[in-house]
Amino acid sequence: MFKLIYELEKQTLFCKFPDRMDSENSPLAAQKVNEKLDELYGEYKDELKKFTENDIEKYEKLKIVFDLENVEFVSSSFIRICIINAKRVKPGNFYIINTQPLIKKTFKIAGLGNLMEIS
Repeated sequence: MFKLIYELEKQTLFCKFPDRMDSENSPLAAQKVNEKLDELYGEYKDELKKFTENDIEKYEKLKIVFDLENVEFVSSSFIRICIINAKRVKPGNFYIINTQPLIKKTFKIAGLGNLMEIS
């Protein structure tokens, strides 16, 4: 089950995910996160294009939190979603929380500790 909650006062999008973020669930997660951000901030540019100054200002205060409390498996497609969303916001404003030790280790080995906060 995907759960997305936006806290206006904190300008933070909280995302909870099901137990397996594999190649089946990851595209749906990306779609839901994109739809929510489109609803809040206007249409998001193609994820492969460079951000313009306008885009950076639009997302400057936004924080995104991926809560992996129930997640027991992540695939490379989910890691890609994390990277895309970490680059979407100001450095230091993307967090992965409640991470299982093995998943945390996977993110660290992939060298993502510098791009996002992982706990």
